[in-house]
Amino acid sequence: MPTCLVYAPLMGADKTGIGNYAYQLLAGLDRTDTAPWHVSALAGAEYNFTNIPVEVFDAGRLGRIVNQQLGTGLSNHCDLVHFTDYSMPLAPWYRKPSIITVHDIAFYLSPGLVSPAARFFKTAVLRAGLRRSKGIICVSQSTKNDLCKFFGVPENKIRVIYHGADHIRPDPTLRDHDAKATLARLGIRPPCVLFVGTIEPRKNLVRLVRAFGAALQNPSCSKYRLVIAGSKGWMYEDVFDTVKKLGLEERVVFTGYLQEANLGSVYRGASAVLYPSLYEGFGFPVLEAMAYGVPVLTSNVSALPEVAGDAAILVDPSDVGSIAQGIVRILTDGHLRATLIARCYKQVKKFTWETTCRETLVFYNEVLGATGI
Repeated sequence: MPTCLVYAPLMGADKTGIGNYAYQLLAGLDRTDTAPWHVSALAGAEYNFTNIPVEVFDAGRLGRIVNQQLGTGLSNHCDLVHFTDYSMPLAPWYRKPSIITVHDIAFYLSPGLVSPAARFFKTAVLRAGLRRSKGIICVSQSTKNDLCKFFGVPENKIRVIYHGADHIRPDPTLRDHDAKATLARLGIRPPCVLFVGTIEPRKNLVRLVRAFGAALQNPSCSKYRLVIAGSKGWMYEDVFDTVKKLGLEERVVFTGYLQEANLGSVYRGASAVLYPSLYEGFGFPVLEAMAYGVPVLTSNVSALPEVAGDAAILVDPSDVGSIAQGIVRILTDGHLRATLIARCYKQVKKFTWETTCRETLVFYNEVLGATGI
């Protein structure tokens, strides 16, 4: 029986981003007949799956990076290692057949998103992973295209396997009264539009705030508020400065990071979700909004058109005017709103973790077969 170790140090107590991908993958594999594979995991927190044993990796961020690059504990008792991001050991003695998952290369395509030192290190680790891995999973065709174009990776080494979205389940017991009470507690007064994500340059929030300010000039949009739900990330200050310069302090609400229970109420209270990101390897917030039946505006670049399909308004994220026009349309065109809502329920059903897990297991077999083990 071949064995696979899923390396998921970012799967900690708070499941966000790559950690959420790792958790949903393992949870899906736990529900799946993985034969002939025996799957185990090395994670950043303790999880009790039924069929997948989990060893906890608890060495702090620096310890995790050092041990990961040295390959400590990764070569024992397994035939294949699946790294749930692109970072696999740089150590020359690491020879275990491995798969990496590449979610995006935003740090490479947009140098200003991270510090120069971080970009240099991340690029070196990515190049090593692309070269030394036996197979690469990309979470979108867009990310695959980026790897082929900028790093010369052979197409046949890459498999596109989308994330699932069926873990997003709006609470059917949530009453309107309770949702409104949550909004009030968070300082949100409807009507409102919503952005969900980290406050950082890649999310394009400075242009979004400017576009929202322009949209407010339309009489039909003048009563709306913009809710920004997310924690402060890299270079967040410009967003707050823009709100202040435009005099929108009473119109833009910063909630900070929201737990799922509160986030569900905010989605319920939103008239639209605005996600004009400059670059995404996938774009969970788009599907999350669709699961709640909220009309979506997003970007016409990177993986976002793949994820959104025909169920969202697509705008040019570099053009404030394009974003502003899209905001006005999504708030004022009743026929368009009804069409988007009907389509979004169909679109979100295309992305399931069952499919993700099944295709991942097929790729395991292909990669292990190619190694001759």
